Amino acid sequence: MNIELKLTADDLQFLSSCFEQHAKHDAARFNKLKRDNKVVVSIVTDIADRICKKYEKLSRKPTLFDTKKKHHVTLKFHEGYALWMYLTGRLLIEFDPYNKSKIVKLHTLLDPHFAN
Repeated sequence: MNIELKLTADDLQFLSSCFEQHAKHDAARFNKLKRDNKVVVSIVTDIADRICKKYEKLSRKPTLFDTKKKHHVTLKFHEGYALWMYLTGRLLIEFDPYNKSKIVKLHTLLDPHFAN
């Protein structure tokens, strides 16, 4: 089952910046995580590569600031769930109101797929 997300350039930029911070995980810190968290981190790392590449490619185009244009991102079910878990954890530690609202928006886009 695939999950189709329609994200704005602003959403892609926000996720890309979140994933840049996420990429700073070093091996020692990764090894201290529980097994479930290691799975989420490794899946999110793959998603981060795709999102960051998509944003970099988009940032070179003049349509970057076209706020109405939506960009399609297709995730497999386990990738969507890992992203949902990542955003849930990120929501608990985020203090900036703008970033928190972006996380809630993205979390809300994923919620219908994991309602049960």
